Parts: sequence; structure tokens; C-alpha cells
Amino acid sequence: MHQLWLVEVKRYLMCLMIALVVGLMLEQVAWSLLIVSMSYLAYLIWQIRMLGAWLHRSSLNPPDYQWGWWGQVAAEVFGIRQRSIRRKKRLTRLLRRFQDTTKAIPDAVVAIDKEDHAVWFNNSAQATLGINQKEIGENIRTIIRHPDLPLLLKQVSDPSFQWDQQSILEINSPQDSEKTLEIRVLPYADEWRLILARDTTHIHRLMDMRKDFVANVSHELRTPLTVILGYLESVVDDQSMAADVREVIQRMQGSALRMKSIVEDLLTLSRLETDQPTDYEECAEVDIAHIVDTVIQSVSSIASEKHRFAVDVERDLLLKAEELEIYSLVNNLVTNAVRYSPAGGDISVRWYHDRGNAVLQVSDDGIGIAKEHVSRLTERFYRVEVGRSRNTGGTGLGLAIVKKILQRHDSELKIESELGEGSSFSCTFPHYRVAS
Repeated sequence: MHQLWLVEVKRYLMCLMIALVVGLMLEQVAWSLLIVSMSYLAYLIWQIRMLGAWLHRSSLNPPDYQWGWWGQVAAEVFGIRQRSIRRKKRLTRLLRRFQDTTKAIPDAVVAIDKEDHAVWFNNSAQATLGINQKEIGENIRTIIRHPDLPLLLKQVSDPSFQWDQQSILEINSPQDSEKTLEIRVLPYADEWRLILARDTTHIHRLMDMRKDFVANVSHELRTPLTVILGYLESVVDDQSMAADVREVIQRMQGSALRMKSIVEDLLTLSRLETDQPTDYEECAEVDIAHIVDTVIQSVSSIASEKHRFAVDVERDLLLKAEELEIYSLVNNLVTNAVRYSPAGGDISVRWYHDRGNAVLQVSDDGIGIAKEHVSRLTERFYRVEVGRSRNTGGTGLGLAIVKKILQRHDSELKIESELGEGSSFSCTFPHYRVAS
């Protein structure tokens, strides 16, 4: 292109030189130069007109003139247009493949822009969420009606957002109230977001079947265990029994007591999962400080190893809650601290205000927990050291019960621990449950 430009300049200069020679011969230099310049200008204007007409037609055929600078420009434009057409065809093929892929996805997918307007959806979204083409451009909150959806969309828009299990929203299907949908929001491309909706009805049914099975089995085991323990208690105190036989009976009694403890914890979990939580406005004001004192006194009286307790509670800070559930929560946390702390270890129990909320914190200087185990501590029967848990009488259900109680009280559990440094369990209760 640069060389053609030089050629065009040389051609114009050559015309001027010829015009100058002719003008000198005819003694009309000025007119000769003027006529040649105007002719050359007319030629350039004609080429520009031809280029404009060709561009206006958007013809896929190459330009019908190739001589000169503007002909080369037209050829370059034609090449760019051809490459653009090939690129557009390739992108169209990729887009069609993407659409075919998303149509095959069984989960509902809805794309929304940064202003929360629906811009695209797949076939599953139409069947699952009831969205249709008329709702393209509508705010997603008018399509998926749930009070927690705006907060989730705002959290995902935050650049520091990190997806976790708390970012999942469960709703009833707009198409069928008996179906349960799991909603996830993922950020992508210039503050746009993808909403994924999965039908989890079958999973919930399996969970309900499991809960019913565990509850029924636990209930059926309670009666025979009570009978067995009654006979063992009456036999173990018989002084005429041989020492080795008494030792066997004592082991049987210990195993039966441990099984009874597991059954009681399973029944407690089943009740917490099936019973509807009481609305906080209907709950009584519970004296947490008194519960802490009662639990520590009870644990201290039955523990074989003495521990030092540091209690720091705000006596006038009350909580709108279910008293029996809160007692179970405090008892489980303090008992865990005793089990996993060395003899003479320090255990701290705090109950205090924190920016309008209320926090119950139980800390110990025990063996601590490795980071890879912390996220799974509230799972049923999950224990870091199975042998130690059995020796200390743990069932692996205490923290699962704590988590369920906190969920019923709109609260959350935070666990901080380091190996060899001890552990800290903090329960944060929302401000609307705080009373004085």
C-alpha cells in the first residue's frame, strides 16, 4: 500500500511535467497545469464515487476496477470483508454448537445482564421455571420470586465473591409447588451472570427416607436397650460374681450405654429436623448465663479429669430461643471442649454482645484440629480420631446437633482451630433474637 501511494504520487508528478512541457510549447503553462490537475482530481473523485457505490451495494463480488490507489483500497476492503464473513460463519457455527449443548443440559440455564435482566435461556429453563420469550428483557426477580434472590445476586456481583454452599438457594418450582429447585448464580463476562436451576426433589425424598429410617430404627432400639441396661445394672453389683465375669458385664454395660447415647442423639437430630422451629417472637427469653453455669457445674461433677473454666458472660444479655435446645447446644460444646483438652486444661466460655448480635464462644487449649477436617466437623458421625472419640465417649453427633439447633435459631457456627493450639467454637445469634 505504501509503495502504491508513492507510485500514485510519481504518476501525478509525471502528468504535471508533461503539462509543463506542453504549456511551454503552447506558451500556456498555467492553463496547461490547471487542466491536468483538474483532470487528475476528477479522476480521483470518480474513483471515490465508484468505491462508495461498491461499498453501498455491500457486494460480495470484488470491485470491477483495479487501477490506481483507490482500486487497491477497494481490494483491501474486499479482503477484509471476506475475512470478516469467514469469521462470522465460524462464530455462527460455534454459537449454534453452544446453543445445542445448552439445550442438551438437563438443568435450567438463564443468562442475565448486569442490571438483572434476562437475556437468554435454554429449553430446560422454559420447562422448569416457566420462562418464555416474552419475558426476555424482564427483571429476573419477576420471574423467580424469592426474598433471598436479590441478596444473592448482589453478593455474586461483588468482585471478591467466592462460591460456597451458602450461595445455594432452594425454592419451590414455579411450575410445580411439590418440586424443589436448587438455584445457583455464577458470574461471567462483563458483570453478566448465569442462573442454574436443578431439580433436587428426588434428593430431598431420599433424605426424608433416610431421616425416617434413622428415626424409626432409633426408636425401635431404645426399648430393648433400656431392658438390656436394666438387667446389666442389676447383675453388675452382684458381689458373688467372679471378677472376670464382672469385668465382661461391665464392658457390656459400657457398650450398651454408648449405644444408648448414640440412639438418644439420633432421636434428638430426627426431632430437630422434623419439627417446625418456633417463631422467635413466640420464644421465651432464655437466661444463657444461667445455662452456662448449670452446664459447667454438671460437666465438672462427672468429669474424671479436672479442667480450669474461665467464664465471662453478660448476665443481663438474654436470648429469644427454645431453652431445651440452647441447653443441648451449650452442653455439647462444653462437653467437646472437656473431651479434647488435656487434664488441667483451660476452657473459656464467653457470652457477649457483638455489633448488635449475641455471641456464645467456647474455646479450649486442647489438641486442635487440622484445617482439612474443620469444614466436615458438623457432619454426622464424622470424627477426626475415631479411637480417641470412642475412648472419651463421643458419638460423632454433637456438632451436627449444634449446627441443626443454630439453623433453627437463624444462626451460624464458626470454627477456628490449629493443631496443638486448641479450638474455638463461636455461635452468632442475630440481633432480633437478642433481649436484655
